[in-house]
Amino acid sequence: MKLIHCADVHLDAAFSNFPSDRAKLRRAEVLETFCRMVDYADANGVGAILIAGDLFDEPKQVRKRTLDRVREVVAGHPDLHFCYLAGNHDGGTELYRDAVPPA
Repeated sequence: MKLIHCADVHLDAAFSNFPSDRAKLRRAEVLETFCRMVDYADANGVGAILIAGDLFDEPKQVRKRTLDRVREVVAGHPDLHFCYLAGNHDGGTELYRDAVPPA
């Protein structure tokens, strides 16, 4: 099985060291890169994507549109398995809202 591993994507990071217009552009670029990675996996016979922590940057600054886009991309690739290991930045992110806790 082919596997893609990624970590520390930090979607919606503040990029506070950039001017606000550049930070906004960079956030969009990071999200688009994540989406392209998923499309690449689907097009190239990858069986699973392992997201090993910090898909998001800080729960309080994650935008709803970012969460919606991530959900849309994952749902749009039903043949891919996603293994998401939450990192220290991910806790409390709304992505987990509908998650069922492990038994």
